[in-house]
Amino acid sequence: MTPRAAVQALLRRLHFYTGILVAPFLIIATVSGGLYAVAPSLEQLVYRDQLHTDQGGTALPLNDQISAAEAARPDLTVAAVQPAVETGQTTRVLFTDPSLGESERLAIFVEPVTGQTLGELTVYGSAGALPLRTTISGLCKAAPTPATYWDWVASIAPINFLPGNQDLVDYFAGVKAEIEQRLVDGVGAVPTEKYRLYFDGIMNWTQLGWLSKRFAEFDAAVVCGRYTHNSFWQEPQLIDVENPLRGMAQHYLICPINHGLKIMQELLVRDLQAFDIDGIAFHSSRTCRAMTNPQQILAKTADRQLGVKSMFFEGDVADASFYKDDVLESRLVAMLETIDMQRARA
Repeated sequence: MTPRAAVQALLRRLHFYTGILVAPFLIIATVSGGLYAVAPSLEQLVYRDQLHTDQGGTALPLNDQISAAEAARPDLTVAAVQPAVETGQTTRVLFTDPSLGESERLAIFVEPVTGQTLGELTVYGSAGALPLRTTISGLCKAAPTPATYWDWVASIAPINFLPGNQDLVDYFAGVKAEIEQRLVDGVGAVPTEKYRLYFDGIMNWTQLGWLSKRFAEFDAAVVCGRYTHNSFWQEPQLIDVENPLRGMAQHYLICPINHGLKIMQELLVRDLQAFDIDGIAFHSSRTCRAMTNPQQILAKTADRQLGVKSMFFEGDVADASFYKDDVLESRLVAMLETIDMQRARA
């Protein structure tokens, strides 16, 4: 082989291995990005009657719109206002409601031109996140849980591969109906549920089936996790086709994965209490440092504030050889035994 041919063969081989290494990153970015990009369209359809109006004309002064919302709920106090930023949008007036959860508020939607109220929804957080996914995942606070974290991860696929139209709305309406029926029938996702766990870390899609089966074998239902329950917030009212960069910036500021450690700690403690979690499985992926970096501190926070124990197992989205079945089993069993001892002492 001539030197020129040898160099060409080397370059072809390097190109091949580069593709093998980069492809998994592109797949994960596509899936996660697809969820982030398409889910707002879903909520635009579900909450169209509250978010949009066909009324034309000059908008009333903002104070008048707020007054209309106050007239609808005179028993509550206004906490924040999100005005309509363009024609066709509604104004959202957020109220503090003592009957709601700590981070929840009641939103009244006002038609800006007529001042007519178009309904109310319970929203979450300072940004007023809409309740579509919160409603569905909230059903899984029951014990035994009718659906697991693994089910929610699998539900990301339809968001990516079904168009943002009524078909997608119908799919999630079917998911909600199935979970509600499971609650009525007392059907659990893990029939022998004994432990309720939280999963922290980026999800490796190639290991989804393996992980779900391994945890279930030990009667452990993974109920929720940071990737599915906290990493993506969708706010349709922030979408601005005339200024997409501003809307993207606002989305990234709201997304909890981009928040500081204090916010992550608060969200973790909130979910551990809300879902009655016994332990945490930390997936320490070499491939996603944004999820992995705060994990040691989060584990200490859960133990210090709630006495919730943790386990860690290593992984890599691009290299399946990092997953060791015996390592996962030994660490999971050790954590579950610790939970058993805590229960015995209680």
